[in-house]
Amino acid sequence: MRVLLIRHGSAAMGADDDARRLTEFGQIEASSIAGWIKQLHMNNPMIWHSEKVRTKETAQIILDTLGWDSTLTEVPGIRPSSPVAPVATRIEAEDQDLVIVGHMPFMSHMASEMVTGGCTETYWNFETCAALCLERSGIGQWIVCGFCTPSQLPR
Repeated sequence: MRVLLIRHGSAAMGADDDARRLTEFGQIEASSIAGWIKQLHMNNPMIWHSEKVRTKETAQIILDTLGWDSTLTEVPGIRPSSPVAPVATRIEAEDQDLVIVGHMPFMSHMASEMVTGGCTETYWNFETCAALCLERSGIGQWIVCGFCTPSQLPR
């Protein structure tokens, strides 16, 4: 099983943070990172996103670009400052590939939790639309398969 942690694309500023939408650049970022994800050969993974519009839009662009038959699922507890333990527990119960689209600092905390088992707090620089691919190597054990940001990809 593999898990792909993705931060949402660049979003427009707005008074209602939950309703902020992707900018045109954010849409390009999502399409660009989908090209990298394609190389991972994931087949119709589950796709979780937060309640915020920008994560759903990012997930939808990735889904549409890759042509997966996956369903987008809004999952509570993937907000910027949500604790990662409840989501980490849900991930451990899964056996199907999974894509999670969320926010900073949640994504950095989740990556740290999964890679170190919560033993050490590490910092992962999830710039907008950065993606970290982890593969299960045992119960509560994950190895890093790859990390990419749209700025690393050719335009």
